[in-house]
Amino acid sequence: MRKKAIAVTLCLFLVACTTDQILADIQVLIQIATAILPVVTNLDHLDSAEQAEITKLSSIAVNGIAAIATDYQAYKKSGAITDLQKLQAAIGAIQWNLKQELAAAQIKDPVTIAKVTAWVNLIVTTLDAIRAQLPSLQFRPLTSTIMLPTPAVLKARWDSEVCNGEATCSARVKTPRGKF
Repeated sequence: MRKKAIAVTLCLFLVACTTDQILADIQVLIQIATAILPVVTNLDHLDSAEQAEITKLSSIAVNGIAAIATDYQAYKKSGAITDLQKLQAAIGAIQWNLKQELAAAQIKDPVTIAKVTAWVNLIVTTLDAIRAQLPSLQFRPLTSTIMLPTPAVLKARWDSEVCNGEATCSARVKTPRGKF
């Protein structure tokens, strides 16, 4: 009986940590979504059309992640299937929209397109990991092969994949304090 109580307590603790980690990841993703603009639009060689494309991508990301945060809070509070459906739909929509807009973007500079592509991939793969932690509306195995990254891992990916070691770029994203 005591082992069962310990197992239940541990399970609840792990769920709470995962929930906190999802919220922390969403906070870091919001920073990442807004950080791309100053990182690439201060480049003098971008024309106004390219800057408009990047602004559009950033807007999609910021608004989409904000919707995901709202939907996640609603689902966390209610546990309702309809709220889970809204959350999953919001994640799918931002992923699809970012990929489509990136594919259609007319950004000529190879360095800029590499940064923006890495940025989109960072957001999309993190949202994949968040989605993998949510209950499924369809049958799937109990274990997920996609691990939820910690905020520190997201920050490290931002630093290496998007910023390529540039200190000014790197400083635009901070990890929340606390243990996740």
